[in-house]
Amino acid sequence: MATWSNCSSDGRLCYICSDDGGVCICNWFYDGNWEGTTNCGSRFNSLFRLYEEKLFDPAEVSNITEDRYRVPRTTYDPEVGLFINTLQWGTASSGSWKFSALQGHAETYQLQKNGSVVDTLTINGASAVRWIFFPRGNFLAVRNATRVAGYEDYRMWIFDLRGSTVMHYEVGASWTLSAGAQLHFHPSQDGMAFFAFAGDSPPNSTSQHMVFRTDTGAVLCSWGSIFNVMGQRMAEITAARTVRILTSPGAGGPTVYAECRIPNGN
Repeated sequence: MATWSNCSSDGRLCYICSDDGGVCICNWFYDGNWEGTTNCGSRFNSLFRLYEEKLFDPAEVSNITEDRYRVPRTTYDPEVGLFINTLQWGTASSGSWKFSALQGHAETYQLQKNGSVVDTLTINGASAVRWIFFPRGNFLAVRNATRVAGYEDYRMWIFDLRGSTVMHYEVGASWTLSAGAQLHFHPSQDGMAFFAFAGDSPPNSTSQHMVFRTDTGAVLCSWGSIFNVMGQRMAEITAARTVRILTSPGAGGPTVYAECRIPNGN
């Protein structure tokens, strides 16, 4: 992959461009601040020259990355912040969306929008089906618990509600909990990631901490057990494009158990 860069003579306006497989993309910076991403068309070279020749005001730098020249934003970029930890599994509807069992068919569940069925899910051995609609209205999480010999095995499905056609997939992980324990679920601020972990029976102990990318089900970060530690279990997207699994509050402040970099790309 070829990469090149340049800055104006005053050092304030810079670009870094790369050509990967014939696709040329430039990132633009002004006074060290990222302004946007564009393709490598002649329009940008022209604006760069005009800036150098002081033929337009520095306040117009944003013209370089105005919408009609900008490369579409397709990179996975979840919103920075702590994940939402106030949601509970339930059976509620959300606005125009309703999820429920098909009458007379205990293992068949239907997702409806405005009263019309848009997707169907068959859950073999359905026994304790609960769900959570994400606060942004973009995804639905569904879980089922099957009790075996004093333990509960949890499976989970994610429905993508963003497009004209609803799609769903089964999360590629399961959680085994002591009977009566709880599977916790925390979506990120924008719903593009979620944190799930098992509440264990020993006091202040949890296990199987995993952060997933919601649209694909890819695992972004994970941690095993946190034993006998007081404090909330939390996940966070940072401005440095990392995912953190931590406990807080606690003596001396938060404790970070895992921090994973979000992969570049779509």
